[in-house]
Amino acid sequence: MSNISSINTTPFALSVSPEMGEFVQQLHKDQIALEKSLLKDHTKTKSNKKLFSSEAGQKRLNMAITRAEKAQQSIAGDLSKHNARVENLMQVRGTTDLLILQNYAAALANKKPSEIMALNDIDALRACLLVPTMKFNESVVKQSDMLRTNAEKMILGDDYDEVQQLKERLDAAHRLEGGLLVTYNEYGKDIDQVKKNMVTDDGIEPALG
Repeated sequence: MSNISSINTTPFALSVSPEMGEFVQQLHKDQIALEKSLLKDHTKTKSNKKLFSSEAGQKRLNMAITRAEKAQQSIAGDLSKHNARVENLMQVRGTTDLLILQNYAAALANKKPSEIMALNDIDALRACLLVPTMKFNESVVKQSDMLRTNAEKMILGDDYDEVQQLKERLDAAHRLEGGLLVTYNEYGKDIDQVKKNMVTDDGIEPALG
């Protein structure tokens, strides 16, 4: 049988939240308990047992997938609030702002990225990233990702670490959903195989007990 709790699900579930990890592990335990009880059930055929077990597994996985999707929505919502703060500053906000940034750009044109970051000035970083003439400074262009990161740290302040954690949790939620879907499809293959091979005297598949 397929494992609901595996290296493709549990580590990511735990990264999303302890509660999500416990939920996935409990679904796995419940599935194992069902499979053990079916071994002792002499009222069903072997094929019937496998079909019943696989369909139950898919139902449990559906619950986990739904919860993973809700976690993604919740985390993405929290993340978007922080991103909005960053994007609000990482764009030119009117004529006055543009003139200020252009003056910064003129003063920074020949400076190295390390010198610019040492200024600890958000407008200096914004000028590097937003003023077109700064594209002539090759070292600034090459270090644009680092400059962007420093700008985000200055804008977010104490919330920067929280944003990184949210990004990691969101990635884990996506990976969790992917792992759950893989296992869901494995159960689906089992179901298809059982139904394909299931034969009765009257040609009708037996009902689940």
